[in-house]
Amino acid sequence: STATTTYAQFATTTSASTTSAPTTGSPGNHDKKIGDSRDLLVYNLTNSIDKNPEENEMVFSHGSITIINGENEATMAFETDENVRVIGIRNTGLMTYSNSNDIIIGNLINQGVLTIHYNYGNYMGKIELVNVVNKASGKIILNHGDYTMHGCTNKGSIVMKKHVLISGNLDCNKGGTIHIENGVVGEV
Repeated sequence: STATTTYAQFATTTSASTTSAPTTGSPGNHDKKIGDSRDLLVYNLTNSIDKNPEENEMVFSHGSITIINGENEATMAFETDENVRVIGIRNTGLMTYSNSNDIIIGNLINQGVLTIHYNYGNYMGKIELVNVVNKASGKIILNHGDYTMHGCTNKGSIVMKKHVLISGNLDCNKGGTIHIENGVVGEV
């Protein structure tokens, strides 16, 4: 994918130096793996569909990941087992989250597919959805985990799979559908 970002990589200590650089594709990596063994901060991300299909995915595989503002038209996969923070993204593509026990997704406008799932053997822990707007074309799939929703709206589709523990509030579901499978526990 074509990605234009400014990013900073931080070592795991607070006294680490930072680096900022514009990037194209997966920042400097031909294997499309981003964030190997470091904490990563990405600001104003643009992940757009490329003519070359194998270039249309950004994979965040290691480290704590924070993304602030931007757009995703292609595929973004968050596979790290550390913290993931995604704030202020407009998604018209596919965003997948797996492995992390601490996810916060906030101020996201979803017109594509957002799926949060686990890999077998890993239970998705604390997942917070804050001020997420799921548009009519949007689909959100919640699978295995402890979810909290605050200030979210749904005009599209939300699917809650078994083994979901849910709490919080959904401000508006006008025009939207929510499918709840057997085995979901909690209230929204």
